[in-house]
Amino acid sequence: MSRVGKMPVAIPPGVDVSIKEDQISVKGAGGTLLLPVNALVKIVSKDGSLSFEPANESRDANAMSGTLRQLVNNMVVGVTKGFEKKLNLVGVGFKAQAQGAKLNLTIGYSHPVDKDMPQGITVATPTPTEIIIKGADRQRVGQVAAEIRAGQGHPLFGREDRDQRDQEEVRGSKMMLTKKAQRIRRSRQTRIRIAMQGVARLTVNRTNQHIYATVISDDGAKVIATASTAEADVRGALGGAGKGGNAAAATAVGKRIAEKARAAGVEKVAFDRAGFAYHGRVKALADAAREAGLQF
Repeated sequence: MSRVGKMPVAIPPGVDVSIKEDQISVKGAGGTLLLPVNALVKIVSKDGSLSFEPANESRDANAMSGTLRQLVNNMVVGVTKGFEKKLNLVGVGFKAQAQGAKLNLTIGYSHPVDKDMPQGITVATPTPTEIIIKGADRQRVGQVAAEIRAGQGHPLFGREDRDQRDQEEVRGSKMMLTKKAQRIRRSRQTRIRIAMQGVARLTVNRTNQHIYATVISDDGAKVIATASTAEADVRGALGGAGKGGNAAAATAVGKRIAEKARAAGVEKVAFDRAGFAYHGRVKALADAAREAGLQF
């Protein structure tokens, strides 16, 4: 039996669950949600909770018991606490404004774009660049968020002439990308340019606690050398755990990766900062690698 399906769904006070032959209804402060009942799953209501059991020994029944259980649990959570999605507009002059059941977007077109919210979905804009979508139906909340994020190219925004949108879509393609997504995009573009140079690549990655450096062969098929603040030798030189998130740690890693790369016969590399800004720890690592004899 599915591990998810084995877990009962507790029915909190104030929530009314009605199970019929063809559907299950969940009613609470957040509204009423309906879900078709699957014949492969047997639903039992007992002692203030719902349990879900496969109707037979088939694999489909076993899988569906877990799926139906999770869907019903989402319904219970939806009518009590609700679900929400947050989006951030990223773009010069981009802004959003909630007007009742309508979202008005200014996203680089010559005209504002209006998006009507479906029934049961509310939208708020605490700031001009922040959009919060709320509702009891988790699937619908996610769908509306996806449509808004699709932004300039989604047919639900009411622009039917595709040819006239092409250039605008190119200009607005960075809409609502998170900082991480933008960094990954920059990293991909950088790696395409590096691949054309035919040299080994020194790539760097960082977290709040550590920084990592890797030298990869020109064809991208082999890791030549690695160094990071997670290594015991580096931690020891820095004075133990918790010392890997500063410029001194990055300098130590830069020196170490240069020594390892030169020992492996690599003297020249292309620096791939993985989309991170060239300052702070990233810059300290690069400067240390150069001082240690690695040519960029």
